[in-house]
Amino acid sequence: MDPQAPTQGSNPTPSAPPVTALVRAPQSAISPFYPQSFEDAWRLARTYAAAKMLGELQSPEQVFLIMAYGDHLDVPLVVALQSIHIIKGKAVMSADLMVALCLRRPVCEYFDLVETTDRVATYETKRRGRPAVRMSFTIEDAERAKLLNKGEDSNWRKYAPDMLRHRCSARLARAVFPDLMAGVYCEEEADEIRGTASPAILDAEIQPITSAPPAPMPETDAKRLERLTTLINGASTIEALTGEVHDKLKAEALTGQLRKDVGAAFNARQRALATPPPSDRQPGEEG
Repeated sequence: MDPQAPTQGSNPTPSAPPVTALVRAPQSAISPFYPQSFEDAWRLARTYAAAKMLGELQSPEQVFLIMAYGDHLDVPLVVALQSIHIIKGKAVMSADLMVALCLRRPVCEYFDLVETTDRVATYETKRRGRPAVRMSFTIEDAERAKLLNKGEDSNWRKYAPDMLRHRCSARLARAVFPDLMAGVYCEEEADEIRGTASPAILDAEIQPITSAPPAPMPETDAKRLERLTTLINGASTIEALTGEVHDKLKAEALTGQLRKDVGAAFNARQRALATPPPSDRQPGEEG
């Protein structure tokens, strides 16, 4: 028998007053920080803007825009206000958050770092139902985009591996998951968006590559001979052949068998131009 239980006929023991928990248990009620209507969102935007604690976000309209971007990207409201910025109409956030947005969706099977050094960063990701895509961003890519010309104190000089990883992962996220990224750029690309660095790095964003376009295949001797023979045969006078055409041939710096073949074509054209056409020959004159 429970010694604390009241006996029949006795007065019940008064119940203790309810204890208020120090940590509030989860509730099913809708949080006031997650607006459920346009009016709720606008009131919240005005409240945040009035606090003057969001840095560059000064007006309710600006706050509302960030809230809209965050909702579209499924980013919690407070995180969106702290991590999403708008620069010249483009949404900018950290590269780590971009990768996180991919990984949280079932369509992304994995998003792995393959290699990271102070010269190159390589990531690989796979979209469900598609082949895996691997992408690299190298220090040479950064050099071509003039990202290293910012002084010895720049992040590119001090934290090259981090900067390479951010660029590579952001590009790969946009290339493979454009529906999730919705045109978002990483914070390290802000200078290009503002126009204070080479825009070339942005022009190639939609391409699933990070290196410069491959150099054209070297011209074979056969193709070179064909091109130069066409040049030689295009000369309509001795003067043109021995003047302009000859100068162009000298600039080619020909060697070996190719030099002999081009020389033979040059001499043949010179003889042809020096020989008058049959209609100009006198009767009995030999060619």
